[in-house]
Amino acid sequence: FAALVIFEIPVVFLTATRGAILGLVGGVILLVLLLVFLAKDRRAKIASLCVIGGVIILASVFLLVQNKDFITQNPVFSRFSNLSLQDRTVQSRFTIWSMSFEGFKERPILGWGLENYNQVFNKYYQPSLWPQESWFDRSHNIIFDWLIHGGALGLLAYLSIFASAIYALWRGYIKDKNNENLMTAAVFTSLFAAYIFHNFFVFDNLLSYIMFFSVLSFIHVRYTAEIVGQSPTLSTFTPAHSFVSAILIFLLIAGLYFLNIKPLLANTALLQMIKDASSQGQNIDTILSDFDKSIGYKTFGVGEAKEQLSSYANAVSSSGLTPQAKEKVLQKTAIEFEKQIKDAPDDARTQIFLSAMYSRLGRHNDSLTALNKALELSPKKQQIYFMVADTYLSLNQPIKSLEIMQRAYDFDPTFPDAVKNLAVTAIINGRDSYAREVLTRHFDTDLVADARLINAYVSVGNFARVRDIWLDFIRQNPNNPQYHVNLAATYLQLGERAKSIQKLERAIELNPQFKEIGQNLINEIKAGRNPTRY
Repeated sequence: FAALVIFEIPVVFLTATRGAILGLVGGVILLVLLLVFLAKDRRAKIASLCVIGGVIILASVFLLVQNKDFITQNPVFSRFSNLSLQDRTVQSRFTIWSMSFEGFKERPILGWGLENYNQVFNKYYQPSLWPQESWFDRSHNIIFDWLIHGGALGLLAYLSIFASAIYALWRGYIKDKNNENLMTAAVFTSLFAAYIFHNFFVFDNLLSYIMFFSVLSFIHVRYTAEIVGQSPTLSTFTPAHSFVSAILIFLLIAGLYFLNIKPLLANTALLQMIKDASSQGQNIDTILSDFDKSIGYKTFGVGEAKEQLSSYANAVSSSGLTPQAKEKVLQKTAIEFEKQIKDAPDDARTQIFLSAMYSRLGRHNDSLTALNKALELSPKKQQIYFMVADTYLSLNQPIKSLEIMQRAYDFDPTFPDAVKNLAVTAIINGRDSYAREVLTRHFDTDLVADARLINAYVSVGNFARVRDIWLDFIRQNPNNPQYHVNLAATYLQLGERAKSIQKLERAIELNPQFKEIGQNLINEIKAGRNPTRY
């Protein structure tokens, strides 16, 4: 075990997981403190004090050199040198925990049920989370996770596991003050402390659960041996034990099939679907057959399969397949998400997927209905407002689109996408001065290199602004030939034919393979014609 500890410490360090590393250090400190106060052996006390002193010295040295290059450039040390309450990930943890607390207050006794944190996340979503990933299915804190999963009763039940385990560990030592019992109790108590500290910032997974329950099993067997005075053996089994064991073995086999083998088969089919979509995406019947096979197992992976189908549908909609083939895939995907909504009507994420399929099918009113339902479930999610605004544009209601985008922007004006989307919608509504004001407020300039702004200015015929934005693109990346080609097309729209030719010649210099196409465009312009395709 000592060798295992030595080899595992570098592994834990290289994960750069701050919660695990700090938990390990804290667990070691707790262990040596317990030995300092409880160990009878003087050498053990001295060794423990030396360990505490070593930890203090190492921490002090780190604080003194935390700004040195060898620290800031190290992927592990740099994470600790930047650790503060103002750190973005730390701030996001506080926000998520506050959302979780609001969810707990709504259902304090029994909670929301296992795997239902997404409902709390949607309902109490805070716009300041925009720098983080879009969706969370855990609160990243074991205490809040259990308050959401099972309410106060669920948390108490969970904590009782630790209470009973610690009681079982220390019972023997309190009874006879045996040094072996002390070491066992101190080591595993410290291990629990490290584990809980780590889980205060993240959450369990399959492998950590295996380790956790293995430790509990060890403690249980040891405690049982203390109670009966000997290790349990097969000779203590009665016919009743054999009968129960037979039932458990049967349930284990059944559980392996339904909980392991079926999900494995479903996942294999899903992987085959992803592989076929990548290699033969035009063969829609094969892809849809793979999908039907995957969801046919009816496991917990059905939702993931439908999201993968959605990704395929999005790729198909912009492919060169026939309209009939596209519609077949989109209709199939929409129907599957309609079924999922019947099973889980309170999932805003599913409503968003369904809305996207409706939109691609041209069913914009249905898309808006799904998005409005999503907004009921997650009233502060800016991403949903963006989609609602786009849908209103598709329905030729630009004023309504601007109102919606303004609400999304007002939630958090520091969100760059909200700033750009509001500017785009303002431009489409003929409010160019307001768009520039919003951009300047955030970016300190009204000239922002973004394709969405270019498309907005093209839609209102303001090619002077399109020209300026393309010039900014080129300023940032002067050797991109496509930028020069796009600027050439813009110059042509402005009637500046000579500058258009100059930019095409520059694109040819940057990309000789473009020479034939570029020269044909130049010849067309010199002949007084306006090429329609660049």
